[in-house]
Amino acid sequence: MKLENYIDDFTLKEKQVESNPFLSAKILSKLDVSTEINSVKKPLPLWQKMVAAASIIIIIATGLELGNMATSDKQNNLININDTQIENLSLYISTDYEQYK
Repeated sequence: MKLENYIDDFTLKEKQVESNPFLSAKILSKLDVSTEINSVKKPLPLWQKMVAAASIIIIIATGLELGNMATSDKQNNLININDTQIENLSLYISTDYEQYK
């Protein structure tokens, strides 16, 4: 019950606080000024436009080259590896572990 009373008192106090009627107008005017400042932008220099265009061209060329490498008719060299020499599979498939119990 005490907690509910505290919550009710807090909400009543918050409702009684009067806000400044000019606050919203002040905030909106600041937002309008900031959007006007942001809307006026200098155009990018030519070298930045050229670098952006060149990077896009390089990315497209790299993608095309990778695609051609993946679909080319090159002979696939297969390598056969004996995994039993690399991994000690005998530990897993051996039945000798029953002797040590």
